[in-house]
Amino acid sequence: MDKRETPLQLLIDQFDTCNQIEGKSPKTRAWYNSSLRQFQIYLESEGLSTKLGDIDIRGVQDFILYLQSRDKWDDHPTIQPQCQGLSPVSISTKVRAIRAFFA
Repeated sequence: MDKRETPLQLLIDQFDTCNQIEGKSPKTRAWYNSSLRQFQIYLESEGLSTKLGDIDIRGVQDFILYLQSRDKWDDHPTIQPQCQGLSPVSISTKVRAIRAFFA
């Protein structure tokens, strides 16, 4: 199979396996998985491909812009969204996870 055709979910699963082998804590692995899954869901919701060869810097930049426009607790099942955005630190942690994944 052409690497560019590899689905993002398969790569996320392989990344998690590598993190487990490297001895990363369950909390760190959960943080990576959550951030990367959120990125994947964003791409899918925008009708964008989640194949490795189709993901580019523009998709990541659009994801960051999306995070900057969201209300805090938007996706939480019980807490009502607040009229404030995600903190720069929250956004930065998601960007760090994506950067580590693609490195």
